[in-house]
Amino acid sequence: ALDDVVAEAVASERTQAAERAIQIEVEPGPGSFVLADRQRLRQVLTYLLSNAIRFNDEGGSVRIAWRSGDGRTQLQISDTGQGISPDHLQSLFAVFERADDASIDVGAGLGLPLAKALTEAMGGTITAESAPGKGTTVTIDLASTTDPIGAIDRLSGSEGERAALTDRTILCIEDNLANIALVQGILEHRPGVTLLRAMHGGTGVQLAIDHRPDLVLLDIH
Repeated sequence: ALDDVVAEAVASERTQAAERAIQIEVEPGPGSFVLADRQRLRQVLTYLLSNAIRFNDEGGSVRIAWRSGDGRTQLQISDTGQGISPDHLQSLFAVFERADDASIDVGAGLGLPLAKALTEAMGGTITAESAPGKGTTVTIDLASTTDPIGAIDRLSGSEGERAALTDRTILCIEDNLANIALVQGILEHRPGVTLLRAMHGGTGVQLAIDHRPDLVLLDIH
């Protein structure tokens, strides 16, 4: 869910932005889902936001917006900074490249090259547009996809079949909170199912003995 990942990345950079009186503006887009690794996409967005803040003008702004169409989603991060000359722009994502002007950190160390590598590993592209004095806009292009929870819900049977799934108990033994949240999300539309959770094997065994669940979801490790 793109809006969730954007919100997490923005939250991580709010303090840095406040220190330089820079406003971060998120233009509400559609409820887009992209085919990507959530953690790596957040990492990419954090790199880009950090750069947009770091090389912006004091009291400037950073704008984030996205749109979807033709099976792709484009997310743009634009800043009101000093911009980059055409000669340096083509080296923006090169490792350890530097502009002659020390105020412009073209490669920004490993951050931007790594952002490019991660984006491409997720089947996407990352490009930049800029001009001196006019700020910089970085665009991430990724494949769009459907809401995974909604897809699971649609494939899980008819309304009648769902209605028959009542008074059932599922035990989830899992020490990863994100995985537990995923299971909870899947089961939200099934009020007849009781979910028991255990983050430790011993607790899980005791819950299984006490409640005799219909199904046990077991952490593979």
